[in-house]
Amino acid sequence: MAVITDENFSETMKHVKETKVMIELLKDMESRATEELENRTMEEDEIDVDDISELVEKFSMFEKKTFEIVRHQEIENKKVVYSVARSPNDGIITGDVTGFTVYTSNGKQVKSIPTVTAEPTCVICVRSYNQQIYVLCEELAFGRLRTMVVLNSVYGEINNFPVCGYHQVSQFAICNDKFYVADPMKKRLIVHSTNQRESAGKVLSEIKNDLFHTPAFLSLCPPGSLIISDPGAHKVYKLDCRTDKFTWVSTAVTEPGSVCCDQLFHVLVWCAVKRQIAVLSTDTGELRKWISLDAFGFPDQGHIIDMCLRENSLWAAALRDGLYKFDFA
Repeated sequence: MAVITDENFSETMKHVKETKVMIELLKDMESRATEELENRTMEEDEIDVDDISELVEKFSMFEKKTFEIVRHQEIENKKVVYSVARSPNDGIITGDVTGFTVYTSNGKQVKSIPTVTAEPTCVICVRSYNQQIYVLCEELAFGRLRTMVVLNSVYGEINNFPVCGYHQVSQFAICNDKFYVADPMKKRLIVHSTNQRESAGKVLSEIKNDLFHTPAFLSLCPPGSLIISDPGAHKVYKLDCRTDKFTWVSTAVTEPGSVCCDQLFHVLVWCAVKRQIAVLSTDTGELRKWISLDAFGFPDQGHIIDMCLRENSLWAAALRDGLYKFDFA
């Protein structure tokens, strides 16, 4: 039996906490599996256990995932890149100073599409949802008015409507047929409807939190939540989009920036102070590890303004330093 000493006490306690998180995840899986079976009225041989099997498979992968970077690729270094997201066609789409650009999953540019607005704009945030693309455009002129443009999967415009303005980069995310726009100036999120049959962009509600300072960065956290990064408050929040109630608040990262999530219970957060990426548990917000980019070609003064995960790769929008792709083992 292993002996706990003063030297290994901290590491031992870390493993104990991680084990407790895994136990809670297993309990949650068991509870969901039991509920699934109890709610079934069909014959035993007709029970679909795909969802249960998927949960077990994800937990197994959760234990194994190390986020060890094995290679990197500088995709773009000649223009400012504000945002990056998965496209409806399984590629990557980015927002920049003139419009947005579509890439294959290997980083090959497919097309560059300028925004068509009354005033010159840049695309500061782009997201895809239900085979549609949502593009947040910001006027380059003084005043910083913002417009949300909704496109179909072949980049034709469906709708557009105004949203709250801000003098710096802030983002939006979409979940449960609602999209949430960060409004850091008023320390809140504005919730809009994605229903195109109703008034485009209809405001449904606003979400406030006494701890908010400058909530600016948002990411979908599957299956039904958002992660909110608040650099001014040095906090990261998880929001349940079914109830619009907060699940947890984490103080594990000082001056957190852009965020993204995978399907395996991980939250990735850019830390502007350490210039590294923190990996948090999606169930508790506890810190699991740090990812350093120093040995992989990322600029010394680089800053990640947006991130997304596609399969086993992390795509990073780095403002004036362009677009990067990091592949994990």
